[in-house]
Amino acid sequence: MLVKKIELTISSSYSSVALVAQTIVAMVKAENITQACLGDIELCIAEIGNNVVEHAYENRNDLKITFKLLLFREKIVLIISDNGITMLQGALFSEEDWNMLDKNNIATWKESGRGLQLVRGIMDDMFYWTEFKRNYFKMVKNLP
Repeated sequence: MLVKKIELTISSSYSSVALVAQTIVAMVKAENITQACLGDIELCIAEIGNNVVEHAYENRNDLKITFKLLLFREKIVLIISDNGITMLQGALFSEEDWNMLDKNNIATWKESGRGLQLVRGIMDDMFYWTEFKRNYFKMVKNLP
């Protein structure tokens, strides 16, 4: 059963993404969700929203990003959509080889991909698709 639906559209900037992540979490705070889960949701919204700004929109601040949250009793569904450059096929499930990273040598660190891996570790399901020239990134978090 759908408990709450939130949809917000913002201009593409890192500060707007941070604000919408905090706003969505504040709007569902009273819904008996653990603080740890709320933190995970905020982190994932910010990570994927920032990816849109950086990669899909190449840091342009004049384009739109839509954030939709569907709160059910048993799960949270987050959908972030944009009209930017489509993510490369396979990028969603690429794996970072953590053993190849030297924590003392930043040159061994890849600039991108770690955030998706982080989101994948937090969320129970992730999906990405393009439809009618619009990109959709869907995340599902099951609730206890």
